[in-house]
Amino acid sequence: MTESIMSLKISGRCFPSSTKLKCFTKNESRISIIYGKNGSGKSTISKSLCNVESDLSCSLLDQNDKPLSIPQNHIFVFNEDYINCLLYTSDAAD
Repeated sequence: MTESIMSLKISGRCFPSSTKLKCFTKNESRISIIYGKNGSGKSTISKSLCNVESDLSCSLLDQNDKPLSIPQNHIFVFNEDYINCLLYTSDAAD
């Protein structure tokens, strides 16, 4: 199922119009790394994939640019929010 993902289409925040981002070059590639300068949209992309922000829209696309319906529990995003939830608790010492 997730092996069909080739790109994503995002809109919101620093992506004011719908923007297509190619994630994979061929079906054999299954790891995609997003990097860039501060303020370039990395966190916006990760939050749109997690569907946690109402002002963001994200669609995962196949090789024909058709939207895919992939369950949220099949998508893993390891961003700052993930690290904060995993490593820090409210009763941890500062």
